[in-house]
Order: sequence, then C-alpha cells, then structure tokens
Amino acid sequence: MRLMLPVLFILCSLPLLAEPMTALSFRMLEPKLEEGPPTKLWRHRDDQFRLEYQEFLQINDGFDIWSINMKTNKAVYSVDPDGKSRIWIFSPEQIPEAFHGLELGKEREFIDSHPFQEKAGQEVDGITCNVLEYAQGDASLRFYTDAKSQPVMVELTSGGQVIFKIRYESYQLLPWDRGLFRLPGGSQIEVEGQPVPSSSAVYEPWLGETLRAYGPRNFEHFKDHLKEDLAPTVEQAKQQTTLSLSEALDKEPGFAQWPALSAASRKPVEQALLTKLEAWLKVQPDATDRAWAYRILAQNEQWDGVKWGLFDDYASNRYLCMELLEQPVSDMTILLPSRPLNPFHYNFLEAAVQRRLGDVSPGAFFDSSVRERAAQIDKTHLQQYLTLAKANKDRVIGAGVLLMLGSDQERSQALGRLEDELLAQAERPDVFHGQDFWLRGDIIQIFANHPETEELTELLTRTVESYSPKKEMLLLALAYSLDYADAPGAASSLARVSQIQTDNYDLYLASALALSKYDEEKAKGSLLHVVSLKRQPFVSMALLRLEKLTGQKTPGWGEGRLHPDMDEAYKFWEEALR
Repeated sequence: MRLMLPVLFILCSLPLLAEPMTALSFRMLEPKLEEGPPTKLWRHRDDQFRLEYQEFLQINDGFDIWSINMKTNKAVYSVDPDGKSRIWIFSPEQIPEAFHGLELGKEREFIDSHPFQEKAGQEVDGITCNVLEYAQGDASLRFYTDAKSQPVMVELTSGGQVIFKIRYESYQLLPWDRGLFRLPGGSQIEVEGQPVPSSSAVYEPWLGETLRAYGPRNFEHFKDHLKEDLAPTVEQAKQQTTLSLSEALDKEPGFAQWPALSAASRKPVEQALLTKLEAWLKVQPDATDRAWAYRILAQNEQWDGVKWGLFDDYASNRYLCMELLEQPVSDMTILLPSRPLNPFHYNFLEAAVQRRLGDVSPGAFFDSSVRERAAQIDKTHLQQYLTLAKANKDRVIGAGVLLMLGSDQERSQALGRLEDELLAQAERPDVFHGQDFWLRGDIIQIFANHPETEELTELLTRTVESYSPKKEMLLLALAYSLDYADAPGAASSLARVSQIQTDNYDLYLASALALSKYDEEKAKGSLLHVVSLKRQPFVSMALLRLEKLTGQKTPGWGEGRLHPDMDEAYKFWEEALR
C-alpha cells in the first residue's frame, strides 16, 4: 500500500513497538514551500496512524485503510496486506540509500541507530536548537532538535544543495486516543468504485474486517436490515452533541443519548461514571444506547456489565457483547437459535465458532438444534454459561437458555417466564420490526427447540381453550414455533384456531402453516380460510403452502405477476379443495 504526498511515503513493513501515541504537524520548506495548513499526523505503534493533509484524511487501523475526502465525506476503503505500515519522511526512490528508514514519529530511533555527529547549535525561528548531522559521501542529513530533544527541523543535502527541508510546527507524545483512528461519522463508504450500503455506527470498529470477510455484495444483500439495525448508521452519525456522558445518563429514558455515548466509547471513563452507566443501561429501553454502553464498559474492562448484555432482549446486542468479551462463557451465545440478519452477525457468530470449535463448519453447526450444538461444546464452558443464565433467569433470554438446556424444574419456571412476556406483549402496541417483534421471534425459536414438545402441545391446548385477546401473542408464538418443532399432538388444537374471532390474520396464517406439517387435509381448510380473508401478505404465503401440499399452481400467478388476484385465487382453491 502506498500513499504519495509532498513529504510522505508509506510502505508495508515489520512491526515496531512504539508507545505512547505520537502527534506532530509539519510542512515542507524545500524544494517547494507547502502553503496552507500544515500536515498533521497521529501515530500509534506501526498499525495505526491518522494523516490530515488539506481536505484529505487517511486513517490506517491495522488492515483497514480509509481514504477520506473531508469535503464530500466519501471514504474509500482498501486493505493493507499485512496490517503494518511505515511512514517515510522522504521517498526512498529520491534519497541516498544510507538515509532510508527515516520515519515520521520515529525520528529519535533513527538518530540513535546511526552515527550522527553533534554540530554547532543554531536558531530556528527563535528556537535555540542542537544540530546533529549524519554524512555519507557528499550527502548529509541534519536534525535540529529543541531542549527536549524533539525535532524542530530536518534537512537533506546533496552536493551542497538542499534537496528536502521540513519544519516541524509541533511534536508531542500523548495518551493513545482510539477515536482518532476510527472512521469519521457521516462517511459514505466506497469499495472498488462501488458504494457500500451504510451500516450501524456501533459496528464501525468491525466494519473493515466484515467487508474483507463478506464483501460489499453481502452488504447490498442485507442493506434493509443494516439500515434498521441499531441506528444511527455510519452516514447518519455525523450529528454532534454538547452533552457530556454524565449529562446523557441523567436524561430520562427515550432521549437520544447516542452521540455522547459514542464519544465516550473512544476514551477512558472514570470509575464513578462507569458504575452509573452499568446501572443505567439495565433500565434503558433503547437498544442503540445499550449497545454504546456495552462498548464503553468493554473499553474500560468492566466485564460484568458486558456479560449482562449476553442476555439482552435485542439479538444484535447479544452478538456485540459476545464479540467484545471473546471469552469461553460469552461464546456460548452460539448455542442460542440463530437468525443472523446482517454481515456483522455472521462475522461475530462465525468468529466465536472458530474460537471454540476450530475447523468445525459454522454452516453445519448452525443448522443443528440447540441440544446438538451443546453436545459439541466444552462441558465446563457450557456449565459456566448455564450458571450465568440462572443468574439472569428472570430475563427472557436467560429463561430461554434454561428452557432449552436446563433441568426439568428450571424448564418449568422458564416456560412460565416466557409465557408472562408474551402476555405482556399483548398489552402493548404491536410494532412491525419493533423490539417486541424481534424478541417474540427469539421466543418462537426457543419454543421450537423445547426438548419436551408435549409441554408445548399442552400449553397450546390450554391457550386455545381459554382464548382471549390477552393471549393472542402467546398463541401466535406457539403456532409459529410448531411449524419448526415436532409435535404431532398439536394438530387438533391448531385446527381450531381458524374458528377464533380475531383481526390478527397473522395468527390464522401461523396456525395454518404449522398444521400443514401435521395434518395436510385439515391444513387445506385452514389455509383456504386465510385466502378468504383477502389480505396480503397472508394470502400469498397461504397460497405457496397450498401449492406445495397439492402440487397445483394458482392460475395467473407468477411469471410477471408478483401478487395473485385474490378473488380469482379464492374461487380456484375453493373449487380445487372440494
């Protein structure tokens, strides 16, 4: 990887150990005066640097290279082949070989490793400087350093003529600030000339590695999920805030705290605020704010708070905490039923499988049931995870773990907790792709992995017999789960759902789909009932299942027609099923 500026040349190389962060600014004086603002550079070790030159910004963070036009906010992504960069002061092609290896931020190391001679002191812009010279043939390299041995100016001469002269306007060692080496908010990302759909700003530290692993095409494939998951997106995250972290934590729940939380995730936070943050996130309803809180806690090694996030109601936060921890107990999150919705989910899940199971195929692992997964896991790690789940048994995901993997007594208590959650959801507005929607999906998958499906059948029967609108979400979750589970005893109760009076057409559809797994003839009647409702997308989904059961096709549907004529479809299937 190579970047050419008037005084900068970058080349991949072996790692050096440099602490702390070096911050400097400079401008070229010879062979041509550099006008305008000076070039600024921040460097941390050999794997992170930030360069600002006029409207150009480059950030190297390990393997990730972000080249950003600060005027347009376009960020072009490329890959550093080995994740290590050297930052030459002078291009090696333009200077004698004896002076190769001189790097910005590494000036003192170069001086100490070469035979410099001390010369008479000189003044540079009113600064009294020591002068060190390293001569080879008719060429010489001179460093002008101040009383603290920091460089003030460097010049390279050949044959008595100045080839390069650089004036340092500032040079200091500062505590490492990870935020300087992150992609700026508001960036529009481009890879190989193609724009990449924007993703959550929460995922920014993993953006480069996920692009490398899954490519921009998968970002395009999942663009709708990327857009709605853990707002704001990278492109939206340019919004600023005057709030401090302390002020953000004092706001009532529901306030958009993410800008203050985002800023706090880049620097150390004092312990009193971390303690307050850990308590705050446990009552914070906004999933994005919780995500930022987990990142802050992880940055400051407050691992108990991050472990609490392993049972977060929102799956993205569970995956995030798993990746932040990278511990055996946290990696047991891979045991949960998985519904990855974007490339970051796949990245985190597959990385955890690789950490714990080596060469096991992630695809085969996630295609198996929860109990089959658990059989492949180190028993000590599994027990640690179950212990953590017991400490979180009053939370939905904690209860779900115990329902799938706990003892008989724990399973019974867990089923009651999940039932209570679904009853509570019926009392709240049902928002498509809202928090309840996604959590209900998790519960459906947990029910589908219940080791004793007879218990699900019994709960379904009781719920149908005592049906009321307050039990609608419970019945919906049970119906959808039975389309995945193996519970033939549930057929008669599923068939009765079409007789319930409700405007929740999803309930009719879920029951009809599940019934088709156990009793095809009864299912045909329930599916026809869904078609008779003439509401999309329920009609199309019912027709797909009818076509699968019968081998017949709905006339006029498909091949250019995205949706069927619902009146014609009903008439056809009413006749066909007589």
